[in-house]
Amino acid sequence: MPAPHKHYDLNLRRLFCLLATVLVAAPGTYFLSGYQETRVLAQGLRQVKAFRDASQDAKAADVREKNLELALRHLGQYLELRPDDAEALEIEAKILDQRKDTLGAIAIYEHLLRVPNDETTVQAQQAARRQAQQDARWQAQQDARLRLAELYIEVSDYYRWLAQGKKNESEQVGRLMRYYPAELRVIQALEENARAKPPVDSARAHRILGMALEGQIVPDNKNARSIDIPVENVRGRTLEETATLEYQKALALDPGDLIAAQRLAGLYQRSKDTLNARKVLTNLLESSKNRIEVRLVRFEFFSRGHPLSGLDPRRLGMKRPARQPSGATTPKEA
Repeated sequence: MPAPHKHYDLNLRRLFCLLATVLVAAPGTYFLSGYQETRVLAQGLRQVKAFRDASQDAKAADVREKNLELALRHLGQYLELRPDDAEALEIEAKILDQRKDTLGAIAIYEHLLRVPNDETTVQAQQAARRQAQQDARWQAQQDARLRLAELYIEVSDYYRWLAQGKKNESEQVGRLMRYYPAELRVIQALEENARAKPPVDSARAHRILGMALEGQIVPDNKNARSIDIPVENVRGRTLEETATLEYQKALALDPGDLIAAQRLAGLYQRSKDTLNARKVLTNLLESSKNRIEVRLVRFEFFSRGHPLSGLDPRRLGMKRPARQPSGATTPKEA
């Protein structure tokens, strides 16, 4: 005998009430989940900063390293969800730099400089520039440009130093040089400084630009390019002239800049202008009478000749060759 057919009545009133509840609750749930995610991520970034600060305060090397490792671990989790967060990228780059992971720091700084700007209109970009000095992203990218240029120069100085006396490796080493990319990064930073309201200037930027240009100097090169840098009002000058000008600008802003003075004196000495070389280091001494390293650099300069580089290749985590080239010194030795 067939089962009796059951008839169901649709309660339209309850159905509409249910749909209305869902429509009202869904946006709230969505925004609540987004708010909760933002809170969790903000807490995670605070933990990263706490580990970083604890590392700076720690006296024991193993404790510092452990805190840096924890900071990097939390940063990795944070950046999985926000891969273009400028503040987190800057923290990661500085930690890698502190741990002597130069190549890793270069990669993160390059990523930071590729982060797109949220403003898309000309008016918005101009408004952002007016607030440039208060804009954390702008400052982070400026710092990244300069530090990336320094790392490029450091790597290039190391390879050049390593290849001294090895003529068969000069072409291969030449391909590894990053002086020109360093020059471009610093020029970008100087252009941003000029567009800021009010314009700002930086002794560090001028010094790094001088180092990048000096690294490209090849003695007796008749085909050397002429330098045009509109933001610096430089047109048709040689590498030597422009590097000299940049070091002079750096010292005008910061008379105690040891590396700028050391390198400027070196340029003068190589051009047989001993009088100006001595004058540069004498002015440095007068501006920094209480710094023993200034006296040591001045003595070293005139007794043994100026160093090849103001940066230490051992920061790359690589060992020096058994025999050090004549005239090359490290900052600690200087």
